[in-house]
Amino acid sequence: MNEGGIIGERVTLSGRVMAPSGAFPVSGALVFLTKEDLEPIPSGVYHYECDEMQGTPYALSKADGTWTIENAPVGTWKLVTRKGNFRRVREIEVATGMDPNVHEELTTLPGSRTPDGLDMTPSFAVVKTSPDLTYDLLAKFGMGQVNASGELVQGTESFHIYEDGGFSSYAHTSTLFDNDNLHNYHMIFLPCYASSVGVPFVNNNIQKLRDYVSKGGRIYNSCTVSLWTEAPFPEYVDFYQDDAPSRFDIGRRTNTAYATKGTMLDPDLAAWMGVVTGSDPNNIAFQNGYVTIDATQEVNDGHGLEKDGFVVKPYTWVRDNGTYAGSPLMVTYNYDLGKVFYSVYETSSKTAAITPQEYVLLYVILEVGVCANLPPEVK
Repeated sequence: MNEGGIIGERVTLSGRVMAPSGAFPVSGALVFLTKEDLEPIPSGVYHYECDEMQGTPYALSKADGTWTIENAPVGTWKLVTRKGNFRRVREIEVATGMDPNVHEELTTLPGSRTPDGLDMTPSFAVVKTSPDLTYDLLAKFGMGQVNASGELVQGTESFHIYEDGGFSSYAHTSTLFDNDNLHNYHMIFLPCYASSVGVPFVNNNIQKLRDYVSKGGRIYNSCTVSLWTEAPFPEYVDFYQDDAPSRFDIGRRTNTAYATKGTMLDPDLAAWMGVVTGSDPNNIAFQNGYVTIDATQEVNDGHGLEKDGFVVKPYTWVRDNGTYAGSPLMVTYNYDLGKVFYSVYETSSKTAAITPQEYVLLYVILEVGVCANLPPEVK
């Protein structure tokens, strides 16, 4: 995406990247100027490679969402904001003497796709279940409307919902695995307690889950339905006691929910959590935990990232510093072109406001597809 021949007068532009709801800032978003027509983001699973920024005026948003492009050439440009598979494109006229503060709407991540391709969002499939209400969290993020209690208003969502028992207006979880249906989605969410299909069903679909992730798909899984990720990927996470794929609640530590405090191990996550929660990122409250992880394992099986010598290296985002001190609370690992996300707790509950542990999930899934090793910002 080289904008070769950039000469002439330059203008400094500044702004802030916001979540689709407009309620909080987004860290690490790519903001850039281009005159090229952008390719549509594929609606199904694919391998997102880094956008080439060499010679292109760009910036990455900071923990508070702010960004600055100090070298914007005068002229008519497409202003592009991208975070993973969320992308907004708006036309902007850069002129000397203009107000350098770009209106937030121009760099607010979209909550739904538009037919003209100017707003694009990920293709998500979410299993609607309880007690982990991930569909409500995505709506609070801005991918749907919510009522005063923070619950999704049915029919306003910009993602596909599958039901896991008791929500008969949607297709059942099992249909997510019909033919190649999984491959219609960038990411699937299998939260607690998505289990109505039964243990044999999961074990019979191990290869489909592996193939989906291998080709670039993402899986989020939580709490006491850890079978969904442990069965297809048993090598990388050692759960409490027996890891055999004979039950959904692999790693269950207790029959009653535990609360604890967590330390953000990722420095960028820590900085952002300090902004959006106003709390100490080394002492964030977590609740509704049932599972514990004993350890994660690096495995040299050829399925990791090229930069890691194809070794799979699980990454712990948050570590327990309270009830089960030292145990990972949120882990991810790459597998070929895709990624797996697992939290030991029920992430989402019925609340009008986004909770700290919900913010952690939003940050982690928004890291998907962000370019690494970008060139120095053009000055």
